Amino acid sequence: MSKKFIFIILFFCILPLTISCSSSQEVTPPDKEEQVKPEFRIQLQDVATVFIVGSQGNLAEITDTDDIQFFINHINSDYEAESPGAVTEAGYRDFIINMKDGKVINLIFGGNGHYFVVSETNFAYFLKPDQSTNDLRDLVERIEKENK
Repeated sequence: MSKKFIFIILFFCILPLTISCSSSQEVTPPDKEEQVKPEFRIQLQDVATVFIVGSQGNLAEITDTDDIQFFINHINSDYEAESPGAVTEAGYRDFIINMKDGKVINLIFGGNGHYFVVSETNFAYFLKPDQSTNDLRDLVERIEKENK
């Protein structure tokens, strides 16, 4: 066999391997698109009224501006968001916030006030471990007693 013939055979044997190796670049599938966890903030000047829905469905309005300010500061504090459906159990209290523009925001608190779920988005917001919810529970108890 001539060198030319051996070269042609090697060329046609090596060529497919070269092509297949060069086109088999490792393709990693794209990561699942991470869901954006919205920050939850309410401006005090945009709030018209705030109601607490008690365990028996009774409504208690928070009328004192200092109490409303405390509540707004509490829900605007350092919560960490979790995706929709992260919490299935709530049960502490519901809060209805009527905004001056007519929008209504429903917050469902659970874990004795350690987290809340925004009913419109179903996102859960959890207090960071170093924050206390005792003041929120005290506010709720006082407002409910005043409204009896």
